[in-house]
Amino acid sequence: MATNTDEEQSLKECEAYVQKHNIQQLLKDCIVQLVVNKPDNPLAFLREHFDRIEKVGA
Repeated sequence: MATNTDEEQSLKECEAYVQKHNIQQLLKDCIVQLVVNKPDNPLAFLREHFDRIEKVGA
């Protein structure tokens, strides 16, 4: 059974990962683009959005 210390360490590792890779900002930008563009196919839009980000090297 995981202790509070183990859970806290796991949470800290998750937070560090999110911060290191700028995930929170990437997802925020993604959601903004999604609601601004209102595509008929949101999944295809998201796939293309992330493909563009990856090509730019963000």
